[in-house]
Amino acid sequence: MSRQNSNGQTRRIRIIDIVRGVAVLGILTINLVDMAYPEDLALAFHLTDPQRGWNYWTGLSLETIFSGKMRGLFTLLFGVSSILIVEKLSCRYDGPAVARIYFRRLFWLLMFGLLNAYVFLWWGDVLFKYALLGMLLYAFRQASFGVLTAAVLVCLAVLTLQPLADYRETANLQQDAMELRKQQESGERLTADDRDVIADWRDARDDLWPDDELIEDEMEIKTGRYGEIFQYNAEYVLEEYTSVFYQEDLWDMMPYMLLGIMLLRMGFFDERTKQGVHFAIAFVGIGTGLATHAWMNLGLQENPLDPVNSFYYRIFFDLGRLPFVLGYLSLIIFVFRMPIFRRIGDGMSATGRMALSNYLMQSILAAFLLYGFGLGQFNQLRRLDLAMVIIVVWILQIGFSVFWMRRFHYGPFEWLWRSLTYWQAQPLRKA
Repeated sequence: MSRQNSNGQTRRIRIIDIVRGVAVLGILTINLVDMAYPEDLALAFHLTDPQRGWNYWTGLSLETIFSGKMRGLFTLLFGVSSILIVEKLSCRYDGPAVARIYFRRLFWLLMFGLLNAYVFLWWGDVLFKYALLGMLLYAFRQASFGVLTAAVLVCLAVLTLQPLADYRETANLQQDAMELRKQQESGERLTADDRDVIADWRDARDDLWPDDELIEDEMEIKTGRYGEIFQYNAEYVLEEYTSVFYQEDLWDMMPYMLLGIMLLRMGFFDERTKQGVHFAIAFVGIGTGLATHAWMNLGLQENPLDPVNSFYYRIFFDLGRLPFVLGYLSLIIFVFRMPIFRRIGDGMSATGRMALSNYLMQSILAAFLLYGFGLGQFNQLRRLDLAMVIIVVWILQIGFSVFWMRRFHYGPFEWLWRSLTYWQAQPLRKA
């Protein structure tokens, strides 16, 4: 990512490219699992490996270490990139032209998201959502530190209060249903409303049980032809882009984008923040986040079919996620500032500069590996197998990124995105 220097020229902020490279590779660990299993089995470690062997612990480890954290990093960097883009454009164009190019850039990102979600079959795509939030983010480009802080705290409050409200409602429902059951067993006659309460509690428990019929239907579809998978997938994409977006993802993504703006202004990505500070944040953040999420995920697995238990532990997800993300960010900066890791950093920087291409290629590779029009491995791979696949894809993407960026200015999809944004073919091959 580039920023203006004192001579009015732009330079890339290498560490931001490195962090983005780590994040885009880390995202694969969760996205591949979500694509590899039926929806009801993706997190059902107790069913896919009831003996709690290697596959159970691999799945639980991936969930604890990566789930939500890499997306948090990726989202935070989107906020950073958005502000840097506005700064860069402001040095070249007047106000209306800056807005026009910025929003055209987001429009094409939105189109890449639709391509990824519908054509490449990744129903959990984030690009479409990033584009929408990026439009909202433009209003915060000159916001004060206090306004940014307040907006972040509001979003985090919503993320915590929503599951807390669900927990209280479900706990009260359980208590009411149990009392009514006792009355029924003692011979008391229940009213229609009483029977509805018992039915609601039964439905709440049943929602956590995998539906064998739905699993079989999904298996049949996703091991079939592309057209059938496309149609099935489109329903999930529509839900993700509408109700899930404004009920969950808006609050989930926006605070990290705003936090990225705040950290950029604080000099978090340059020498103004000392190595000792990064080490301390990494130590405390990862330690706190890991302890919270390990406790949370182990607690969820102890009684995975109890809705009260499920909602209780979800209260703590974002309370542990925020320090985890900041800890990861500081750890990456701390490590890759050291000269001994420079060559590895070069590989991660190339991967980050091609983050869009790598992200889209992950969807293409996963769809070919898993679905019926490709190798048909949907619901066939153990979590330990998926971990091996993830490592192989990491190696391939890092290697390809280094090879490509030595010869070209931009990744293939980055070049297309930039050319569409400026409505002019950009130079691609290096001299």
